[in-house]
Formats: sequence, structure tokens, C-alpha cells
Amino acid sequence: MSRETGLTGRFRHHMFALCSDFYVRFQLFPVERQWGYLMALEPRITLVTLGVADVAASTAFYRKLGFRRSSASNDSVTFFHMNGTVLGLFGHEALAADAGLDAGPAPSFRGVSLAHNLGSRDEVDAAWTFAVECGAKPVKKPEEVFWGGYSGYFADPDGHLWELAHNPFAQLDENGHMTLPD
Repeated sequence: MSRETGLTGRFRHHMFALCSDFYVRFQLFPVERQWGYLMALEPRITLVTLGVADVAASTAFYRKLGFRRSSASNDSVTFFHMNGTVLGLFGHEALAADAGLDAGPAPSFRGVSLAHNLGSRDEVDAAWTFAVECGAKPVKKPEEVFWGGYSGYFADPDGHLWELAHNPFAQLDENGHMTLPD
């Protein structure tokens, strides 16, 4: 691709795509291949959007958890600041339509969970109890798990699964992000 466009190895291209009422930015960067450069997505997540039955009710739940709502939110979509990532709440049917899919009923298990890692077992217990007190559905009470850590699960009002975990093998940095060895 670099031969056709005259781009250098350090080139970064920003591509914008209009999605509903907001723009999503994709950063593309070159990956060295035997035949030249091939563009690839930078490995990061900027926004996670959950399809919900009632945006206002789900917004109230996440605010009870302590999530900070952005002023970019409106009646049809809510954005929460998430320490470097954004959590979005959008109507289930509207999200499916935006993706060009049929909404259908939400399955009881979606094959994905959102994880919040904490510094100790006590922090996991306290966070799980707090989430349940805020209206989360208890799914699995925190316990020791086969891989040597400690975790539990709750679901938000729409059944989106959250894992609260302490992983003694992965450190958290000063921002609470998990650090992994190369």
C-alpha cells in the first residue's frame, strides 16, 4: 500500500466513520510484511456500546454504580467516562439497526463479559456487594477460581455480564489498567 500512496513507515492515518450521532476514529498503522506495508488497526478499544431496553433506566443504574455521565449524552444514547475508554448505552433495537442486523430477543448468555479487575479479594467482595445493592442481578458470588484468582459476576438490568476479579498474577498500574508481560 505504501508504494501506491507514497506513505512512509511512520505514517498514521485517521479515518472517520459516522455512526449514529457521533464519530468514531480508527487509527491505522503500517505493519511490515514481506511484500511491503499492510495497514492494520491499532490494538485498543475506545468505546464499548451496550444495547439496552431502556436507555434512561440503564443510565440510572450505571450512575448508581458511580459512573460519570458525559455531557455528549442525549435521550437516545448515554456515554460514561471509563478511565481511558468510553462505555455507551444505546437502545437494543437501534444498535442492531445501526449494524444492519435484526435485533431479535437478547439471549440469556451473550458469550462476552466486561471485567473490572481489583487489587484484592476484599475489594472484589466489596464491589460485588455494592453492585448488587445498586440493583445488579447477582450471577455468581465471588469465590476462588481454578486459575488461582478470585472472581464473581453480576449482570446489569439488561443481562450484560460484569466480572469483578482479583488476579494475583497480573499487576494493575497506577490507573487501574492490567499490565501483562510481553
